Amino acid sequence: GFFSYALLGSGGSWVWNQSTVTVSANTWTHVAFSKSGSQMTIYKNGGSIAGGSEAIVTAGVPSNALTNSTSPFAVGARLSSSAAEAFTGTLDDVRLWTYPRSASAIAQNYNKHVASNMLYFPFDEAGGTVVANHAATTGSALSGTVAGATIATGLATPYSSTFTAANV
Repeated sequence: GFFSYALLGSGGSWVWNQSTVTVSANTWTHVAFSKSGSQMTIYKNGGSIAGGSEAIVTAGVPSNALTNSTSPFAVGARLSSSAAEAFTGTLDDVRLWTYPRSASAIAQNYNKHVASNMLYFPFDEAGGTVVANHAATTGSALSGTVAGATIATGLATPYSSTFTAANV
């Protein structure tokens, strides 16, 4: 199927988008978003530089999406969504940067543990509901909370477990 996502725009309205990026069920897929103004690029498996694919989206991208500091950052479901609108699958290695990432930076680091400068949730906890933020600049001040899901342990990952600080 196609990768779909929602962004919270001005006035608290959700903007739903279905990308042209295809994903397969039961297959690990790295997806990265890089937003600059009202343009967003979606990279699959490191983008075309790394042998993956990418799509540029210009319609339906609120210019203030991801900059609304009054709403919590959520991954996997909207905070007010029903279970039917939630992501079904496994999430790992969520990163949030304060600047748009370049195609070469996405390609270079897509299959590695790379500590971002804002939020970095590698989901390496042994259980519980708190997800530690490993970003060097914000650290535990921005740790996350798991809601409506469980932290799985012992899952194989297709990348190195070494943490690398990077600003590329």
